[in-house]
Amino acid sequence: MNPSRDAEGQDGDGRPAPVGEHLGGTAVSPAEGPLLDRVFESADLARVRHQVADRAARAGLRDPRLGDFVLAVNEVVTHVVLRGGGKGRIRLHHGGIALRCVITHDEVGQAYATPDTDLSDGHGGGHADHGLGLRVARAAVDWFAMVTCGAVTTVTLVAGLD
Repeated sequence: MNPSRDAEGQDGDGRPAPVGEHLGGTAVSPAEGPLLDRVFESADLARVRHQVADRAARAGLRDPRLGDFVLAVNEVVTHVVLRGGGKGRIRLHHGGIALRCVITHDEVGQAYATPDTDLSDGHGGGHADHGLGLRVARAAVDWFAMVTCGAVTTVTLVAGLD
């Protein structure tokens, strides 16, 4: 995957990514339509988690990878609610041999921690946990990307199907 591509598969110059391009070793092709496409806020977190688990299982993702994928999605949507303005949008796509989950928010919230940033103050306090959920999400999936453009942040998670 070209790292300059955004989470929607667009090059920095707006050209679409090639169909079936490999993302971290997993080919992802466009699906007929999303398995899930909804807006969420705090009150919806449990329902979103259950919807993702159900649709991912029906698409062929099995434990323990199913649990890892649901954990990753939950960490990101929770991060959006707690740190990113309170609401967001989730879209889950079946790409043939992989699932792709795209989570966006476009409201100004607290500073958005990246999974590579060490925000620890060395004493376990302050903002030490702001990026931990994103690090967990990155470790739990085959491919993770986060792109911020202006006030819009998009996180993409990809898990290969069994």
